Amino acid sequence: MVQNVAVGGRNNWFPDGLAGKPWVDSSDQAPLQFWNGRDQWLPTWEKGGATMKVRSVRMYQQEGFNGCVNGTQVWR
Repeated sequence: MVQNVAVGGRNNWFPDGLAGKPWVDSSDQAPLQFWNGRDQWLPTWEKGGATMKVRSVRMYQQEGFNGCVNGTQVWR
């Protein structure tokens, strides 16, 4: 399983110019602009240990996929 915090997205989730956002959604270089702005955002990530705590995880398999019947919950 992979979990991440997606950054540098270009889907207008955070409007351009909001709170010093270091990239522009219309830019092909948005991930690079995000990285180049790390002096601005990195210190905010380091204030609390830069950790992500996961309380629980639920996994489901789509019904009909790989023999799954009735949306059975799958734990692997």
